[in-house]
Amino acid sequence: MLEYRILGPIEVWNDVGPVDLGGPKPRYLLGALLAERGRTVPPDRLVDAVWSDEPPPSARALIQTYVSQLRRALRPHGAEPSIVTTGAGYAARPPDGALDHQAFLGLAGAGRQALAADRPAEAIDAFDRALALWRGAAFGGTDNRYFRGTAAHLDELRFDVLEERFTAALAADRLDGLAVELAPLVARYPARERFLAQLMTVLYRLGRRADALAAYAAGRTALLEELGVEPGAMLAATHLAILRDDVAVLGPVRVTPRRAGGRHPAQLPAVPADFTGRERELDAIVAGLTSAGPVPAVPIHVIAGGVGTGKTTLANRAAHALADRFPDGQLHVDLRDRADPDDVLHTLLRALGTDPGGTAERPVQLREALADRRLLLVLDDAHDNDQLAPLLPGSPSCAVLITSRFRRVGPPGADRTELGAFDTGTSLRFLERMLGAGRLWAEPGAAAAIVAACGGLPLALRSVGEHLAAHPGWPLSADRSRPDGLTGVRASLQRVYSALDDEARQALCHLAALDLPDVPARLVGEAVMGRLTDVYLLDLVRRDGAGRLHFGLPELTRRFAMEHLQPTCSGIGAEVVNVLR
Repeated sequence: MLEYRILGPIEVWNDVGPVDLGGPKPRYLLGALLAERGRTVPPDRLVDAVWSDEPPPSARALIQTYVSQLRRALRPHGAEPSIVTTGAGYAARPPDGALDHQAFLGLAGAGRQALAADRPAEAIDAFDRALALWRGAAFGGTDNRYFRGTAAHLDELRFDVLEERFTAALAADRLDGLAVELAPLVARYPARERFLAQLMTVLYRLGRRADALAAYAAGRTALLEELGVEPGAMLAATHLAILRDDVAVLGPVRVTPRRAGGRHPAQLPAVPADFTGRERELDAIVAGLTSAGPVPAVPIHVIAGGVGTGKTTLANRAAHALADRFPDGQLHVDLRDRADPDDVLHTLLRALGTDPGGTAERPVQLREALADRRLLLVLDDAHDNDQLAPLLPGSPSCAVLITSRFRRVGPPGADRTELGAFDTGTSLRFLERMLGAGRLWAEPGAAAAIVAACGGLPLALRSVGEHLAAHPGWPLSADRSRPDGLTGVRASLQRVYSALDDEARQALCHLAALDLPDVPARLVGEAVMGRLTDVYLLDLVRRDGAGRLHFGLPELTRRFAMEHLQPTCSGIGAEVVNVLR
């Protein structure tokens, strides 16, 4: 079934990606029809939607042409009846559930019903699903004046649902990460006082009363400077409740006091403002590191994945969401290039205010320094378990978040999240945040080509997106704009490749030169395939009818291998071809 979208750029998607609608004018026409949700739109209004001002004399005839063009674009997908001719004009009537606007309204209504019935967890789920349908400003942020009123109305509905989602989270006492989500909204939309009231409530309930009052003061200043008004009744009431410590109004305060004495390090790197996707993974990580298990053990979560999948960014985003639960500090360590555990222990002990002893003493010193502390330890880019073992705390009051590009890294019993490439929709949302909806969706075909060239890898997409953002006048389809998806990941792939043994390197070369969707493990041997899979250079694709494993190369890995290894791959050998028969 096709998906019709106006909560973001005006689009129609099939199972593979966006359908080519033939340019901005047919797209505007479709958007005007979809905005009416099945109601008839007269031709004169469609002329206003398509041209906004100064339509050509042949505008009404061109409307008929564009309708025919849209029907031709949709016909291969069995969707021609979605645009119908009525006596007074035209109407778009997609199947139930196919229009994102209708789906959004249904989910928002379900969330409100659940919240009114005191089922906040159910409400959060419905609101999250509703908000996930948005891919940017309604109608792609177009300057076309025809859409301005409807777009403003839809954006207002979106903000209402976002506010209700935070209300549900407060009702469910899901405070972790809320301050991180609310703070940028408060800064960007100072006139939406409910965001500020919710941020103040979250901070108060996390035991950060002074921060809550400081947020009010900053918000009041912003209202006075930008709008010349004092805070409204709701915001003033929240402020007064905090001054009075009125938990009947604000809700219970979560008590997570800092341990007296010692240092309280705060070493987390900043999270990019355009962080996109990974919502489910983020929720799972936060829940896993804050939930007590049946046995008092240190909660540990490993984020593993290949080069460029965004492991470090996700770990930092999760760590910031968890920071309020670990008031004794947050430590961050970069373990890349096989960092010596003894050097890392020295750094950690100094950060905790402990003088490092001899090499043999330091693991014990670290465990003693962390005993009973509510502290989060982020170990980024771990190489193996021998490197990790001396760095792990022993107290279950701590939590550990590990990232690695090796499948086998992680202590027994640790929770695990495996990251792959973004899907097409998330990749496009990521590019949209870097380039803007108007620029990206003016050339949907070029945007899709960029995603394909980057293999959906967040790091490759960021590299290409930053390059294009630095040249805002370049069309996405211009030769000089064509992305080299390898640029952002080449150095990381080289480090992984350099660590391989000669047999594994030669196998990678052979597989890349074959350029097949997948190959059986027996081609180069299961042991070698296993070593390449362990470092995410190969993906397990399927089992054949005989139960044999078949593996495939991610596209950027294949291109890297061909680019660097072509001189040694001039011939594959008859024996390889025979194996594939």
